[in-house]
Amino acid sequence: MFKNYCRLTWRNLLVNKGYTLINIVGLAMGLSVCLFILLFIFHETSYDKQHAGSDRLYRVATAFKSQKDVSAIVSSNANVGAGLKAEMPEVEQAARLLEPGNDGSLVLGYEDGGEKKVFYEKKGYYVDASYFDLFAYRWLRGDARTAMAVPNTAVVSRELALKLFGRADPVGKTLKAGNGVFTVKGVFEPLGPSHIDGDLFLNMDNEDLRPWLKERTNWATYNTFMTYIRLKKGTDVDAFSKKLNPFLHRHGSRDITNAGAERMIFLQPVADIHLHTESPYDHDLSPNLNRSYLYILGCIAFFVLLIACVNFMNLSTARSQRRAKEVGVRKVMGALRGQLVAQFLGESLFISFVSLLVALLAVWLLLPAFNLLAQRELSLFDYPAALGWIAGLGLVAGLLAGVYPAFYLSSFRPIKVLKGQLVNSLSVLFLRKGLVIFQFTIAIFLILSSLLIWEQLRFWGRTTSGFRRTSSWSFRYGRPGRWRITGFSRKRWERIRGSMRWRGDDLSGTAAFQRPAILPAGAECDRRDEYPVRSGGV
Repeated sequence: MFKNYCRLTWRNLLVNKGYTLINIVGLAMGLSVCLFILLFIFHETSYDKQHAGSDRLYRVATAFKSQKDVSAIVSSNANVGAGLKAEMPEVEQAARLLEPGNDGSLVLGYEDGGEKKVFYEKKGYYVDASYFDLFAYRWLRGDARTAMAVPNTAVVSRELALKLFGRADPVGKTLKAGNGVFTVKGVFEPLGPSHIDGDLFLNMDNEDLRPWLKERTNWATYNTFMTYIRLKKGTDVDAFSKKLNPFLHRHGSRDITNAGAERMIFLQPVADIHLHTESPYDHDLSPNLNRSYLYILGCIAFFVLLIACVNFMNLSTARSQRRAKEVGVRKVMGALRGQLVAQFLGESLFISFVSLLVALLAVWLLLPAFNLLAQRELSLFDYPAALGWIAGLGLVAGLLAGVYPAFYLSSFRPIKVLKGQLVNSLSVLFLRKGLVIFQFTIAIFLILSSLLIWEQLRFWGRTTSGFRRTSSWSFRYGRPGRWRITGFSRKRWERIRGSMRWRGDDLSGTAAFQRPAILPAGAECDRRDEYPVRSGGV
């Protein structure tokens, strides 16, 4: 019986090649869109889930309360992590992370046999030795236990190791970062996406940074440190959170009073940072995403697949006149309605299965372009659950698209069919027209939404930014990698600005402590007169 069903299904699909092709292409496009969106959603919801005890991993953030408003930053002062680890029995481990310089970039240098390599690295961070006790990576060279065991050490990602050292073994080699010299102790690659998108981690215990760190004893200023803690199993997070502000005021009440604004610290679950960090936070290590966008994308995937299923149903019911005689003859020969339903559902499931294979092939071919568009590094097999979802959606789509045509076609009465008296009822006509109207309504809505987004992006691209991007430059002056521009004066700036006219062009410029719109988390200046700015025009 099953073999007979398969033979009949194959023959019907081959005889109606146009109908088969339209259905396969339509369902394949719907499933492809769903798979792209599913891969993106699974990727965005997997941030920082790869770390051991990720459900107990938190970042300590800081809120500022003044008479006018309340603001918050994702960092804290230098003393919070060590203080919590020493005083709070609930804290299992703590570590700090610090962005270098004012714009988060380091000058890296490596020299080997007369060959010099010098460039800026924007994904480099200073970390405590305990950092790798909290965050998990795949180690290609070295290991987490010994990577930061001694001062002046560094670990690099596989990409940065190839960029600096080529195919040579990086372990044991020295590189210059900022104003320090570091020995490479390991090479790593990420286990999964993380809000800490780092290619270089430098031991915070180094000769260059150590004197500066010893001066950071104030509990109210220099809130530039990302502080991470892991709580012990069974800890009541709400009860622990209530201890944080008394702890802060116990150590820094005088500093907070002198600073002139109330400080409070609170916890952020690390696994929630990527999808839950929104305003009023001023800065984060990497761009975050609003969770509502994932809901919107999920709705788009649902409606696109629904349109494909409705199209399948409309085409099937539209062919009812052609298949009516087949149904009549088979019923006269003794076929039961259940057998006809099984055959028609089998045809739908077969088309759905072929469409699923075509969709997987299309996604595999188009994924590089999608990654470029979404600025992600997705792989078809990174998330097996996404493939399971799309297989399940393919099965549901086949059943959903085939169940109504199957029951509708199998309901024909053989006498009326063979006499040519088959007339579609008003309910069938209204249902078919309603499905067509629904299909076109959703399609028009999606098209108009896409055009609106496209026009908005074009508007942003055409809007003037207030300066000529092609003829504007920025450069550093002073010692890269430090938080002060030493020895900077108006007289030196005038000499620099004068040298900009060496070609006789009427150039203009200005000086600033940092590039516009770039501010390290919680960066504060306790001596504003140390960074004078003289404008030479815009």
